[in-house]
Amino acid sequence: NMALLVSAEAFGARVNLDLDPNGQDDRLPNVTLALTQAQDAVIDYLKIADDDMVWTDVDVPPRVSSAIMLVAQALLDDSKSAEMLSGLGTSDPKNPVVALLIRLRDPAFA
Repeated sequence: NMALLVSAEAFGARVNLDLDPNGQDDRLPNVTLALTQAQDAVIDYLKIADDDMVWTDVDVPPRVSSAIMLVAQALLDDSKSAEMLSGLGTSDPKNPVVALLIRLRDPAFA
């Protein structure tokens, strides 16, 4: 089970979503699922195997956590998700997520 690099609390703070800190919020499972999916997409784009995960939520580079948040936000707002995710698939440099991550990506595996 993949440890989240961006907590639901951090994501909530970033997108001004006032989540119940006691975990009783009915949006919490949806937000957590979106963060899990977004992290999977970002880590896959960076070509990092699950076993080779080098970061925790404490030392994840800000551009990686912001990319995860962008994708999670797109997943929660379906109107944005197709554009955001298709850019990852094609490595479109105009895509904001690609722009954040492209210099971290290992070109040997591209």
